Formats: sequence, structure tokens, C-alpha cells
Amino acid sequence: MTVIRNGKKISLKIFPRVREFQSGNGALSKEVSIGVSSGIAFTPTIKSISIVESIKFGALKTLQIIRGSIESISLIFTGQISVKNLQGPIGIAHLLSKLN
Repeated sequence: MTVIRNGKKISLKIFPRVREFQSGNGALSKEVSIGVSSGIAFTPTIKSISIVESIKFGALKTLQIIRGSIESISLIFTGQISVKNLQGPIGIAHLLSKLN
């Protein structure tokens, strides 16, 4: 595995191991892992922008959401996604209750 550490590429050997992990409901399970956890790969940049730029950004994000919604609806009408996959707030709450 190659990683970037302090701006330098480093090659590392990894050895998978079976380890016990605790799930959200407290149950223990054995899973294979390589002992790697992710961190922030970069520091996010915070930048002040003008009102015009913020309006452009907001409009772009709104269009992306609308486009994604239209694509999802078209997948339902073409049968590529089942209507059974749709959930409202109650369905989402029900699914979340099963996680605990």
C-alpha cells in the first residue's frame, strides 16, 4: 500500500488479521481488517465569497439536487428502481429503529 505521509509517498506492507468488532447494537463479530483508519487527508479551505458567488453556488447546488431527483424518478418509471425502495419519514424512522 502506498500512502502519503508529511508530503512524501511511503510504501507499506499490510497484513490482514481477523479481529473482533462491536456493532452499533453491541453485538460482537469477527471481521478481517488491515488495521488502517482514515483521517483527514487535507485541511479544508475556508474562503469568504461575494454575494454573487454565493448565489451562483446556491443555484448550482439546487440544480444538482433537482437533476438527481429527476434522474431518480426516471429510474423508477423505467423500472430500474423499485417503488418499494421509496421511504418517507415514518419508513426511515422504522428502518433506523431496527439498527438499535
